[in-house]
Amino acid sequence: MRLRATIALVLAGLGFALLGPVAAADAYPVVTCSTLAVSTTTPAVGESITVTGANFKPNRSVRLELDSAAHPLKTVTSGVDGSFSTQVTLPAGVTGSHSIVAVGGGLTAAGCPVDPAAQLHIQGSGVGGVATSGAAAGAGGQSNPGSTAFTGVNVLLMLIAAGILILLGTMLNRRNVAKHSTPRNNY
Repeated sequence: MRLRATIALVLAGLGFALLGPVAAADAYPVVTCSTLAVSTTTPAVGESITVTGANFKPNRSVRLELDSAAHPLKTVTSGVDGSFSTQVTLPAGVTGSHSIVAVGGGLTAAGCPVDPAAQLHIQGSGVGGVATSGAAAGAGGQSNPGSTAFTGVNVLLMLIAAGILILLGTMLNRRNVAKHSTPRNNY
């Protein structure tokens, strides 16, 4: 019985080592990029929405634009903590997928977007929705509204792989025991 348990543990350990390597720790200090968020990712044409920025340079002028200068929206000044929150009105006649871009005042750290952005899908029929995407901009200004950030390995996948390896080890061990065992004679 100990042999089976040992084999199963060794196989599970190998599975974790091969299938689920742990990501290397980030170098210190961790860089926090400037981010932009909107109160809704599905506003109606001409609707006023709240745009919130965080981690900008303190007391800096930030220009908010729809699709990078095609439609200027507003200029705001970040606070002493580098954040701001303001209402902007979306232009009439503009529908579909667009980005609100914050130009100027963003942190210029490696891996951070130069001009943070938040994605929108402007509805033509006056239908709005509530945003589920906190800070909507990642590296390169792209986002996936409603999703969460990838923060590590998929634990469920590792557990499934470990279970399969344990099952495989148990089956191999039983086959090996059955192959080498001799019937006992109880006479």
